[in-house]
Amino acid sequence: MNQVIIKKSAKQLRLTVLSGLFGDFGSSIFSFGLSFMLLDRTGSVFSFAISNIVSPIMGLALLPLIGPIVDSFSKKKVIIVSQSITILSLIVYWILFPQFSSHLFLPTVVLIVVLRGSDQFTSTARQAASIQLVLPDDLQKLSAYSQMSTSTATIVSSIFGAFLYTLLPFQLFILFELVTEVFTAITTSILDFRFNKQNDTELIKDTIEDAEKRSLVLFKEGVTYIRNQKYLLFGMIVAVGINFISGIFSVGLPILVLQVFNLSNLHFGFAEAINGFGYVFGGLLLKQKLNIKNPILYSWKSALKLGVILIGIGLSISIGGVVGEMILYLLLFFTGILFVTINVPITVWLQKQLPPILLGRVFSVLGTIGLATAPIGVLLFGFIFNLNTDNLNLLTMWTFILTGIMVILLNYLLLKIANLPLKEAKIYSVEKNLK
Repeated sequence: MNQVIIKKSAKQLRLTVLSGLFGDFGSSIFSFGLSFMLLDRTGSVFSFAISNIVSPIMGLALLPLIGPIVDSFSKKKVIIVSQSITILSLIVYWILFPQFSSHLFLPTVVLIVVLRGSDQFTSTARQAASIQLVLPDDLQKLSAYSQMSTSTATIVSSIFGAFLYTLLPFQLFILFELVTEVFTAITTSILDFRFNKQNDTELIKDTIEDAEKRSLVLFKEGVTYIRNQKYLLFGMIVAVGINFISGIFSVGLPILVLQVFNLSNLHFGFAEAINGFGYVFGGLLLKQKLNIKNPILYSWKSALKLGVILIGIGLSISIGGVVGEMILYLLLFFTGILFVTINVPITVWLQKQLPPILLGRVFSVLGTIGLATAPIGVLLFGFIFNLNTDNLNLLTMWTFILTGIMVILLNYLLLKIANLPLKEAKIYSVEKNLK
């Protein structure tokens, strides 16, 4: 292959990852600071969690529109417009912040709604455009690096966000987020979204009115397509199921570290950081595997391993002491790796196999379903961990062990019901599924 093309693909990969890193970094820090600002001003824990509540609601509300719009317009234009809306909203919020400092909750909720809505368009367009930005051989690297950048932003944001929130007035905190968003928009504008021309999906040049009229039809076609793709459905169920199970860590990890092992807040932060480093290592691991031969099978096996890890976390409670704590940290590291090795191979497989005209719709549906299931998992495990019991240690131990057993059994049951040879995973033709 022409060395010039290979070098340009590598440059495109670096720019895409850099853009995503700055965007994720700025958004994570700002979300952290915004949550603490609301907590300080209102004293309500509900205010602290408002961002996690708004995200799935916005995802569901925009579900019928995001995919068709991303598929109908230039991916680059969709990203630039959504980033511009984010920047404009932050400027307005920054200017008006002193005026409504005593009535912050409602304006802040409006800002979060706008930011989450534009983020939905940006993330879906980025995923759908991946195949256009780099050569097919670089796709897995791109997905792995993107996962690493998100994980790194998550690890750093809690520390750096707390530092900035303590150090800076909140108006300067808003300006910091503005700078990162502007940088992200600039790097996006430099990218060549027509680099991989054979997969160019920018074929439809409609007016906004035309796209709105067609959006419902396109959305229904996308749902029909997903419903009739057995391997796609299988991979989706595995990924969404694991996303649901992630709720046990959101609720159970603080209880496990702070109450069961009776450790400090510093230890809890260390446990979260260890888990985050697992995500980063998982991304590096996949980067070395240039092409996973059977990605759906690979993800399914990783889901089984996650079930074993959950059982191990439960057993670490029965061991207790320093040894149990060390085992817990080690298992949390492997948990981060497995979440990456479940999600990234499926994502890369979809990017390579899906018809370009359906990429936006499919990723929009899958992303929103995943976004909606995580809070449901949090609610379920929150209910379980809040059960009145005289022995919290026993409740926590058996919750992790039984959840791990369920993950293993349900994944085996899913494979048996689907009756699919995962080594032969493929996407069927568009015509077959849209008739």
